[in-house]
Amino acid sequence: MRKQIVWLSALVVMAAFGCGRRAAEKPSSASPRQTAAVPLPKWAPKNPSPEFLRAAGVLKPMPPELLQEMLQRAGHPDVVMQIVVMFWPAAWEFFGTLSDEQVERFRTTGRIDLLMGDLTKEQRRALDRFIASYDKAREGDTLVNFFKRGANKDLSNVLVGFQREEHIVALRFLIRNLRTGEDSQIDFVPFAVI
Repeated sequence: MRKQIVWLSALVVMAAFGCGRRAAEKPSSASPRQTAAVPLPKWAPKNPSPEFLRAAGVLKPMPPELLQEMLQRAGHPDVVMQIVVMFWPAAWEFFGTLSDEQVERFRTTGRIDLLMGDLTKEQRRALDRFIASYDKAREGDTLVNFFKRGANKDLSNVLVGFQREEHIVALRFLIRNLRTGEDSQIDFVPFAVI
C-alpha cells in the first residue's frame, strides 16, 4: 500500500511540474485566450482568429454599462447583451482585416471608409460574416436595407468603415450619391472602445 501511495505521489508531482526537458519542448496546449498578449473579452470566440487577435491589440471591449446607456438613449432599452454580442466578434474580425496603413489612418483621423469594390477578398469575406451575424441578431436584412436606401445592385456606391466618436468605435455603412458625391449614413453599429 505504501508503494502505491509513493508511486501515486510521484505521478502527481511529475504531472504538476512536468517531467524534465521533454515536457519543456512540447508546444503549449494553452488556448489562444490564455496565451494572447492582450486580455480578450468574455464573449470572444473559444479559438479566436488571427484577425480577432489583431483587433484585440487595438480595440477594447465595450463596458456593458456604456452599451446599456447607449441603447437607452437610442430607444432600445429592451435589447439585451446576449443579442448584441452575437455580432461583435465578427465586427472585431472585420476590423482585424484592415491593413497597417488603414489602422494607422483610423488611429490618426478617427475614421476610415472603404468602397465595397475596394475591399480585399479577406475584408469582403469578413464583412459578409459580420452582415450574416448582424442580420441574424437583429432579424433584419442589411442588403435589402442598402437597396431601399439607394445602393446600386453591385454595391459600388456603398461604403463601409469604422468611426471613432470620443472613445466609442462603430462600424458604419454609407450610401454615396454618385451624382452629388454626398454620402448618407445608413447604419452605425457601436461594438468596441479605444
